[in-house]
Amino acid sequence: MLSVNGFDFNEKSLPMVISEHPTDCDQCGRAMTKAKKVHAGNRYCGTCYARLFKRRLCSGCGNYSRLPIFDAKAVCSRCVIARPCVRCGRLGRPVGKLTDYGPACNSCAHYFNVPEPCERCSVLSTRLVRTAFDSQMIKCCPRCARLSARTCPMCRHHRFLVLQVDGREFCRRCAESNNAKCSKCDTGIPGGRGSECESCYWSRTFDKRLTLDANALRTDPVINEYLAFGSCGVFQGSCHCSSF
Repeated sequence: MLSVNGFDFNEKSLPMVISEHPTDCDQCGRAMTKAKKVHAGNRYCGTCYARLFKRRLCSGCGNYSRLPIFDAKAVCSRCVIARPCVRCGRLGRPVGKLTDYGPACNSCAHYFNVPEPCERCSVLSTRLVRTAFDSQMIKCCPRCARLSARTCPMCRHHRFLVLQVDGREFCRRCAESNNAKCSKCDTGIPGGRGSECESCYWSRTFDKRLTLDANALRTDPVINEYLAFGSCGVFQGSCHCSSF
């Protein structure tokens, strides 16, 4: 029995998932570097795919697609990924993994991975990532992978920094681009800031939180007073109301 992130896993009853490194075709046994098609947990090479998957109407959406001739109830990949996540039940989320039970969204996909030990701390994790350590690429848990990250002095985001020729250290995005513009106020910003400057980011965050707080109130007069109080600028040092 394995325990990871508060969940218990029985190695013999772990759900079968699609391997990230397929080796042999499950139909003809031919070695392959990458499967042409994965259906119901089975991997197919290009030859078997052309022989066993024929173009016909999908019973789910009514569009033409290459479907297996041995599975009359099969639907196209668009219909498969349109289903709700098998773990959280949410719709419209990006698909992170196709399991035997259906699609798992990118937030839940790691729960269907076999737990492996982190190569730095040896703790079992289902969310291993490859990162550089002592000039080698190793698989680390999220906690160990972020140990060497620091705050970029230009964009103020917590990221991995890259040493520049002048001895300074910036994140990769700031090092590659420093001519970005804020999408709201057109102010010049570091490349690592994204689409808006820090001032516009905090202003947008404040408005969002103000609206969320107002929705928790019950009566319209109180809600309107609260929104007026928040939008007058008292928290940003620009309020000119006589009451303050």
